[in-house]
Amino acid sequence: EMEMQTSNILFITDKYLPFPSSNGACVSRLVNVYQQKENVYVLAFSFEEKGSSNSNIFYCHYERKPSSRFNRVFGYCQDDGAVTALFSEACRIIEENGIGTVVCVYRPIECLLTGLKLKNRYKELRVVGYFLDNIYEWSTSSKVKDRIFFVNQKRLLQHLNRSFDSIIALKYYQHTFESMFCKTDIISYVGLPLLQKYKPRKQKLFDPTEINIVYAGSFYPNCRRPDEILAFMQSVCDQLPNLKIYLYSWGCEDLVSAAQEKMGTSLVVRGRVSAIEAEEAIHNADILLNVGNDLPYAVPGKLVEYFSTGKPIINFCYRRADGAFKDCEKYKNVFNVYANGENHTDDCVKFILNRRCLSWEVVKERFYECLPEYTANKIGRKEAE
Repeated sequence: EMEMQTSNILFITDKYLPFPSSNGACVSRLVNVYQQKENVYVLAFSFEEKGSSNSNIFYCHYERKPSSRFNRVFGYCQDDGAVTALFSEACRIIEENGIGTVVCVYRPIECLLTGLKLKNRYKELRVVGYFLDNIYEWSTSSKVKDRIFFVNQKRLLQHLNRSFDSIIALKYYQHTFESMFCKTDIISYVGLPLLQKYKPRKQKLFDPTEINIVYAGSFYPNCRRPDEILAFMQSVCDQLPNLKIYLYSWGCEDLVSAAQEKMGTSLVVRGRVSAIEAEEAIHNADILLNVGNDLPYAVPGKLVEYFSTGKPIINFCYRRADGAFKDCEKYKNVFNVYANGENHTDDCVKFILNRRCLSWEVVKERFYECLPEYTANKIGRKEAE
């Protein structure tokens, strides 16, 4: 294996364990692949958790207050008092632990702004901007305040390009970054670092006489609604009486309740559960259900976790050109259901009855850029040169 740990490293992110955000989940996977974990530190920009005295995880406790001056410069984000608090805590960790590399995760934007201040203070410090989110959506908005935000973000990106040692962005955002920057060699593109080998569980969550479909994640009324896919799955359940759909989800409760009234015992709503419970359900399911986003590039992180299992996936997509659709084409073991499209129940029934699983070796080869090791090596690449 490659040696990925070349110096002490600090990740600055939002929520982290035990209750991580999607960004925190990605960072935790990266932390776990470093061979000398005692040399990897995390500064979580969140007031909800408390760090342990013998842990490498620290929390910056803050109170955000709007500032018109700050908003004019950086768009609709928060005041520089929060950045100052984060910067102060990061300086302490850097000086006490001999940190050589800092990885600033976007979002929130304060992590990037802290990175700029750190680079200005510590000239030898290597600072990496890690984009787990995109700003494309702002560029398509017609609202004046969003256009201002977009212009300010573009200005900030150009500043990062001049100041940071490296920028790492998800592959889905490559078009945006290439349109923002002139030619630059400091940007690398990676996948979501959530691909990991599936470890078989002894525990059985579901009735083996039934075919169990699991959805694990959130719903949003404006970009990831459950009503269309559940209406289609109801027609599938009518043909397969032993089919059960389990939702480990939150959001759009009214739409889920309406679907439950129509589907009866075919739909089981488990609600929001811990990450461990959701993972257990994913690994015990026969088939996985994905609902894509009605956005050009946004891809649900759970889709990569689905890929890790090699299991068949029923994928609902709003548009054929979204990032999730392209990944599903590469995965191949997928049945696509299209919003406002002609979807055939009989074909879905055949897919379910003839289901198969992909081997880990096949999945790893198709999505090597989603291995945490891949991103970890990109983070250390410039330093090693």
